[in-house]
Amino acid sequence: MAIIVVGLSLVGLNAYLGGGIVVVGAISFAATHPRLRRRTRLAEAWDYACIEAALRDAPPRSRIRILETWLPHVETLAPKLIDKDKDFTLQILLMHPGAPVASHDLLAARVEHRNDFNRSEARHNIIATINVLLNRQRQVEGEVDRTVGLQIRVYTFLPFGPFYDVGGHMVAGLYPSHTASESGPMFIVAPPGEGSRVEAGPREKSTWHLLDTHFQVGWSEATSISDLNLTTDADRL
Repeated sequence: MAIIVVGLSLVGLNAYLGGGIVVVGAISFAATHPRLRRRTRLAEAWDYACIEAALRDAPPRSRIRILETWLPHVETLAPKLIDKDKDFTLQILLMHPGAPVASHDLLAARVEHRNDFNRSEARHNIIATINVLLNRQRQVEGEVDRTVGLQIRVYTFLPFGPFYDVGGHMVAGLYPSHTASESGPMFIVAPPGEGSRVEAGPREKSTWHLLDTHFQVGWSEATSISDLNLTTDADRL
């Protein structure tokens, strides 16, 4: 609660910073509150194996939602996301790659204090992620008689951390200023009501619904990749 109070006090001075602290405080509160922690667990380090296991266990035609800057392990993840036998419905939100040269956009801000990536490399990774997913889509559609349910959009809002929703089972993390999200914690949020015979109360639903609305709002305001203006031959999708 103290983190939330600090965040609210900073909103008037810096909406981005204050809002980010509020989100972190809300998730931390949910992860530690005795009535909430049954459905929200905290892992000290990000674990992509958890996500891959969830995709492997997810039933066919599950809805998959992802918010990332780019997909760090896209070559490994793409076949699990676009599986000809699973027929997932996919909504992928990536950070807007911006213009080839820019210094004051969201992508530049994300990597400003990173020593492992500069803006140009980060932009390349976003575009590479899109291309790998589209190539995988074309490959699967060439093998099966259906259209893969893949939508990719790019966002320009401040995301605060990665988000994965595999059939209602959510994981969320943080974007530290100086390093990748894999170095930060992972919040694991089960769907409301799961694991209990008693229907979850309003407070127990809050974390799941907060993340659900967070993605929905971001998705509704994001730009379809078909509307991107990528100017160099190397960037063409």
